[in-house]
Amino acid sequence: MKQRHEIYANDKLWNKTSCPFETEVLNLEGYDISMGELWDLEDELTAAKIEFTKSKKGLFIDFSWDEDDDDGSAHLVESIIYAYKGYVYHVKMCYTEGIPFFTMTREPQFNKKHL
Repeated sequence: MKQRHEIYANDKLWNKTSCPFETEVLNLEGYDISMGELWDLEDELTAAKIEFTKSKKGLFIDFSWDEDDDDGSAHLVESIIYAYKGYVYHVKMCYTEGIPFFTMTREPQFNKKHL
């Protein structure tokens, strides 16, 4: 069975952006990722001996919508960043009122042509 970081390396799963750093965003229509799958990513990266950085402590953000009457809600944001097959992947997991969400981007690793 392919590990998650190998699946995420499939170029067909990514949409290009207009960013000059060639950042791409995950096409969620192309691959349905669950939060449970992302929670296992750290273990798989460790087993594959791929170095990664994980936020040590979640960042809490107070956020409110204009149409809401309440004082806002707390958003917890955590990140995992790793490099694999020429790309740097950034997974950002957010928890809002106990509901998990995520975004994933990748961009080519810098080399001499980018400098």
